[in-house]
Amino acid sequence: MRPLSFAAAVVMIATLAFAQSTSPESLYERGMDALSGSGPSRSDRDAVDFFRRSAEAGYAPAQLALGYMLDTGTLVAGSQTQAIDWLKKAAAQGDMTASWMIGRRHYAGGGVPQDPSEAMRWLEPAAGSGNPFAAYYLARIYSDNNGSHTDHAKAYELYMKIAEEHTDVDPDDDQRAPYVAKAMTRIAGYLLNGLPEANLKPNPKIAMEYLREAAQFFRDEDAQFELAKLYLRGEGIEKDTNYAKHWLSVLSQKGHPGAQAFLADLLWRGKDMPADPVRALALISVAVANAPPYER
Repeated sequence: MRPLSFAAAVVMIATLAFAQSTSPESLYERGMDALSGSGPSRSDRDAVDFFRRSAEAGYAPAQLALGYMLDTGTLVAGSQTQAIDWLKKAAAQGDMTASWMIGRRHYAGGGVPQDPSEAMRWLEPAAGSGNPFAAYYLARIYSDNNGSHTDHAKAYELYMKIAEEHTDVDPDDDQRAPYVAKAMTRIAGYLLNGLPEANLKPNPKIAMEYLREAAQFFRDEDAQFELAKLYLRGEGIEKDTNYAKHWLSVLSQKGHPGAQAFLADLLWRGKDMPADPVRALALISVAVANAPPYER
C-alpha cells in the first residue's frame, strides 16, 4: 500500500478531528450530515440531538434549525412557544430568517399573541435585509385598512420591491413564487384604483399585465379571479366576457369561494349570462361552505 503523502495525512486527520469535535459548528455539521445521510448513517434522531446540542452552545444556525423544526413539527413534537424562544436567540445574533419567522408568528398568532406592532419590530429588519417573505407580511400590515399602521404608500413600495427584485423565481420550485404572485395581485389593485399618496394614477392596462403575469405564469387563483372581474367589467380595457367566464368556471370547479359567490350572483341576476336561479343557489351554498368563517 502506498503511504499517504504528508498533505493527505494532514487533511485526513483534520477531517476526523472535525467529525469528532464537539464545537457548536461541528455539531451543527454533524446534524446536517445525519439529516442528509452524507455522514456515517442517516438518522433523524441523531440530527435533532446534534442540532439541539449546537443550539444550546449558542450557534445561531442550529438555533434557527431547531426553531423551525419546533415551529413546524418537523422531526420533533411541535411547540410554537419553544420555537419562538430558539428563534429569538438566533435573531439576537443577527439571523434575519429567524427575525422574519418571529414576525410572521406575531402577525398570525400562535405561540405568541397576535400583535401587528410587535410583528413589525421583527419584520422591518428582516425586510430591510432583502427577505421577501418579511417584506410581504410587512406590506400586509401597512395595507390593512382596519389596523393602526395603515400606510398604503409604504405597502405599495414593498409590493413593488418584491415584484421587481424577484423576477427570477421558478413558479413550480421556489418558495418565493406565491409571495411574488400575491404582491403582483396587490399592485394591480392599487393600479386599478390609483393611489394619490404615492402619486399613482389609475392604469387598468398595466394592472391587467400584472394580473395576467400572476394568473398565468404563477397560476395564482386570486389573480385569476381579479382578472376575470376586470375583463367582465371592461373598464379601461376591452371587455371579454368569454375569457372572464372561463376563469370563473375554472375557479368555481377548484372551490374558490369568491369566484363561486361572484358567479352565483351573475347567474341569479342573469347578467352577462343566461339566468339560472337553481345553479345560482347551489353555487352560493357551496361558496358559503368553502369560505373561511370570518367571510361567511
